[in-house]
Amino acid sequence: MLYFKLDKIMDKKGLTINKVSSEANISRPALTAMYNNESKGAQFETLEKLMKYLDVNLSDLIGEKSSENIFAFRPSFNKEEISKIEKMNLKNRKDHFIEYKPSDYITFEGVLIEEEKTGEKI
Repeated sequence: MLYFKLDKIMDKKGLTINKVSSEANISRPALTAMYNNESKGAQFETLEKLMKYLDVNLSDLIGEKSSENIFAFRPSFNKEEISKIEKMNLKNRKDHFIEYKPSDYITFEGVLIEEEKTGEKI
């Protein structure tokens, strides 16, 4: 699915919808729909105006999302948890490894991974 990256570009450049609309000669409703990713499509003329005004390429302006969500889990440590683990009597194995169940000792955060939004907590 295609989506606009206009919000990120405009926010990064400190631009408002009103300013871009008036200076790039793009209708405010069309620009607002693209900014909020509510647009069902865009005219080439509008895209060209945005690319010229924002000084970006089409690939900077439009992205593609896959229809699946990918989740990852990463450990979330704090000093208390580390101290707790260090004080435990964990059993050493003959191969010199320590065996334990991480979820018993470490908190994990679920993270949604997308092309543009890597690492946001869920």
